[in-house]
Amino acid sequence: MSELPFELRYQLSRRQRLVPHLRLWGAWAVVLPLAVVETFLHGRWWSVLLGLVLVWFFRNLFRGLLDVCLRRTVTMDVRVEENALGVLLGGQRWWLFLDGLTRIDKMTAGVWTASPLEWLCRPHS
Repeated sequence: MSELPFELRYQLSRRQRLVPHLRLWGAWAVVLPLAVVETFLHGRWWSVLLGLVLVWFFRNLFRGLLDVCLRRTVTMDVRVEENALGVLLGGQRWWLFLDGLTRIDKMTAGVWTASPLEWLCRPHS
């Protein structure tokens, strides 16, 4: 039996961060960026406007892909307590309550995901 609470610190590579995006967004992860590039290359004002609307509407996809492109690794800081798992994001710890965790899956080698019943992440000091 392990001692609670404990902290984990580890690095996530580009591949480990890209796999969940590809799994979550599927074909959209490839089609939408290509569509946006095509609209900007077209050069007409309405085409550029359409590209900006696509980027705004799918901003989480583009934000994730941009993060994967710009940062080689990301350091994760996870704290496990008796009833919750806290992840440090931007200097603030966000919590996932363990009673809502329904399963843990292995996506590929070295990539695991936790599937909660409902994301009840709240900052906690």
